[in-house]
Amino acid sequence: MAGEPDTDRSSLNRSLVERLSLLPVVIAVFVGALYTVGAVLTTGELRRANLVVRDTLPLVPLPQILGRGMSVFLKPFAGVLGIALVFVAVVLFGESVEKWIAQSPRWRRGERTRRLASVIAGVGALVLLSQPNVAVGIACCGVILLLWVFNWVHLRPALLLFAAAGVVMLLALSFYQPEPLATATIETNHEGVIRGALITAASGTWYIGQAHRNFVAILPEDVKWVRVKSGPHTRSPVFRLVLNAIGL
Repeated sequence: MAGEPDTDRSSLNRSLVERLSLLPVVIAVFVGALYTVGAVLTTGELRRANLVVRDTLPLVPLPQILGRGMSVFLKPFAGVLGIALVFVAVVLFGESVEKWIAQSPRWRRGERTRRLASVIAGVGALVLLSQPNVAVGIACCGVILLLWVFNWVHLRPALLLFAAAGVVMLLALSFYQPEPLATATIETNHEGVIRGALITAASGTWYIGQAHRNFVAILPEDVKWVRVKSGPHTRSPVFRLVLNAIGL
């Protein structure tokens, strides 16, 4: 009996060490995800600017690609935060919620109707907080949750499928409907004023995309002044558009 607390403490410490040992793997996966998202965003933007991706993507430094990937998670109302919260909630509370549903007689009465109402409320909230094009994608991904409504799969796998489909949808939108690159105007010592899509600026060198799939590199000693005009603002979320439509 005296040895039981020591055994429990030892198993707890071992479990904690095992979880902490996974921390480098989690960090590596997160950085890899940021790089993948940033590379997809950059590729879409370069394609929209009519540039050759295989020639221009290697010009963009790794920190800038990671920064573009991070911007997706920091951008308000992009839908990514909602998808991430769904994923975290599934991992932390999915099993507890399923047990509570299974043990609650009140929930089992009209179970399908309650499930459908909860799906509509959850997906509707994400739709209202998203941009119009993202909102359409989230609504389509919400069809996956009908698998849980009709009791074909459990809640956790249904939500994981929904989160995965949402991530794929957001990446596809970023690739096929990217935001335009910023426009740079640079006065040089020898070529006059050069204007075009700003691919990147690295180590003082400016890479400017021009028409017909061409780009130029302007060395720092050839630059007199630079003016950069950022792309258009992000579109308002659906709830803001609705409030504007009714005059609020």
